[in-house]
Amino acid sequence: ATLAVPMKETVKEVSRGGAVAQTLDRKRLYSIQTPQGFKREIIWKAYETARESGQWASDDAALVEKIGKRVMIILGNEMNIKITTSLDLKLAEILLRNSI
Repeated sequence: ATLAVPMKETVKEVSRGGAVAQTLDRKRLYSIQTPQGFKREIIWKAYETARESGQWASDDAALVEKIGKRVMIILGNEMNIKITTSLDLKLAEILLRNSI
């Protein structure tokens, strides 16, 4: 299972040439968060399968999907921000400083 929040932004699928191919229905789209949790044997198999086949995924849930397992979502919180860039870190510091 993984935490997730409904998408607020409009999301477009774009062709390789840069043209908008379609607008996706955001009512069906969620932004995935961490933590993600799986039974040990499932996540182990997912990583082993990915390693053996040379597959890559942006998160654990995608690897679990690739081995045919269903991943359920648990409603998360928008304050649970992902810290990847220096800007993300600055935003987190502001949130903590202001106790938001």
